[in-house]
Amino acid sequence: MQSDPLQQLKPLHLPPDPSWWPPAIGWWVLLLVLVILTAWILYRLTKFFRAMRPVRHGKHLLSDLYTSLKLGHISDEDFVHLSNQLIKRVLVPGLGKIKYSKLSGSQWLAELDSISRSNSFSQGAGKVLGNERFTENFSVDCDKLYLALNHLLKCIRP
Repeated sequence: MQSDPLQQLKPLHLPPDPSWWPPAIGWWVLLLVLVILTAWILYRLTKFFRAMRPVRHGKHLLSDLYTSLKLGHISDEDFVHLSNQLIKRVLVPGLGKIKYSKLSGSQWLAELDSISRSNSFSQGAGKVLGNERFTENFSVDCDKLYLALNHLLKCIRP
């Protein structure tokens, strides 16, 4: 018989290490917040890209107009008229900004200046989009007008 009673005990049996699953409630809350935040960001991005679709299409059409001008398929006068029509189509039916539908002349140029945050339409190459394009002998720098219109399309926000 042994004299030490502690030696009769079985060796220590350690409990298993804590598992990572199931996570604590804080991790579930964090996951829920991240899922909601991701869904909200995706919704906002989708809404923004849908709203910008007319502007992207307008940039593409303006580029096609400029290419047609450079290839000689349309005249300078046609480029001016068609680009003005394009800008109106982007703003009014494309983005639903009805207040621009009845503007013409200097009011139209002032609004284009306010959108582009420049004076390239009332003072620069874009001046031909006003009443000047209806005069008999108007001159236009189509390259500068194209740059001004491209800048305008970059500044348009729905």
